[in-house]
Amino acid sequence: MNGTENSQPTGSASGHDSLLRIPAVVARVIGYMIYAYLVVVEVVLGLAFALQLLGANPTSEFVRWVYRSSDRAMNPFRGIFEPIQLGTSRQAVPAVFDTSFLFAMVIYGIVCISVHMGVTWLGDRVHRMDRDRARQARLDAYADASESYRVHRPDLMGSTTVTTPAAAPAPTVNPHPTEIQ
Repeated sequence: MNGTENSQPTGSASGHDSLLRIPAVVARVIGYMIYAYLVVVEVVLGLAFALQLLGANPTSEFVRWVYRSSDRAMNPFRGIFEPIQLGTSRQAVPAVFDTSFLFAMVIYGIVCISVHMGVTWLGDRVHRMDRDRARQARLDAYADASESYRVHRPDLMGSTTVTTPAAAPAPTVNPHPTEIQ
């Protein structure tokens, strides 16, 4: 097998990986944005639930902002459950236990966990592609180096012709072993 046969599949696989990597990275970024949005929605829904439960004054600027912010997220869930009136606060504001808020928080939490798992999977996939690309680059470098070494040093790389060194002189033997040389 020559060097050109090894490099062709690697090049096409590398090109294929880069084509897959770009959408994976874009999807991962979009996933993080959705995840961040869902976390904010969860916090706002939790605040709205707590403010309604405690009978917060709806004329307060913060309370109005929280209720306005939670309205869009609550639209698909309104009317599923009947709110439970718990009484009134000192300002005659009703304290309400709205189970629709809890249900919405559970559903958004499930979606949030699903998005987080998808983002984690995409991140692992991107890292795996990077690891595989680096590993393949190392293997290609080793293959190129061994091919280059084989060309420059055929005597060390198992060439078919074995060369024998010139006849070496016979070792000298001391004829008088008792004498010190």
